[in-house]
Amino acid sequence: MVAYDQDNGMYASRLWWLLRWMGHGSVAVLDGGLAKWIGENRPLQSGIETPTRPEPANHPVSVPAPARHQLASSRSTQANADAHCCKPVANPSGPGETANGSP
Repeated sequence: MVAYDQDNGMYASRLWWLLRWMGHGSVAVLDGGLAKWIGENRPLQSGIETPTRPEPANHPVSVPAPARHQLASSRSTQANADAHCCKPVANPSGPGETANGSP
């Protein structure tokens, strides 16, 4: 499958990432996008393609479960937020002062 868009490739690259994440191995992004393709006078075709080999009617999608080390409990998430959030930021212009000027 080749992904492309009519802009700078942002949407094509997102589709590429999503399809790879879902397990599709044969995915590419059209280098230079559709504008380059047209500029090189390459062939275009419109309409609906009929696949030569139809997909199974009931094709389940298998999404891998995240690994245990990728998960966080609500307790550890809260502890991390408490440790790193809402602390005064040190101001490099003066010792002992916060970024808003208060001691």
